[in-house]
Amino acid sequence: GGGGPPPPPPPPPPGASSSSSSTMMYNNAHAGAGVGGLPGLGGSPPQIPGVPNVLLNAQQAAQEKINRELFVGNTPPGTTEMLLMQFLNGAMRRVGLCDPQATPILNCRVNQKFAFVECTSAEVANQTLNLNGIPFLGALLKVSRPSKYTGPPVAAS
Repeated sequence: GGGGPPPPPPPPPPGASSSSSSTMMYNNAHAGAGVGGLPGLGGSPPQIPGVPNVLLNAQQAAQEKINRELFVGNTPPGTTEMLLMQFLNGAMRRVGLCDPQATPILNCRVNQKFAFVECTSAEVANQTLNLNGIPFLGALLKVSRPSKYTGPPVAAS
């Protein structure tokens, strides 16, 4: 005893039309797109190991800079950016908080009674915190996180 006629084939999913009009439109649009990369607008953001380029948005770059920045309080009068950077870099090398050839402090902004230093990485900033209370030109420097530092992001449990 044979069955009835075979069932009809299922309809194609929506959006999958069998006509070739979409490829024609694509080719036509593509033919006029002869604009290459504009000169002068190149330059990619610096690559940070372990961080995909997609994630490097402005907010993250700003947060990363905050994580690398330290507050240096109680700086004596006459402290210059160069002097403080040389002193802190030398101190880091001397006590073994970085390689003997390394320059852990990249940048420095000195104000009247305090300064901000920018380290090469968040890890280096963590190490530099060990210099808190170090004597400098007769004053004891206060090395700490800036007030805007929020710490590493904590996953909500």
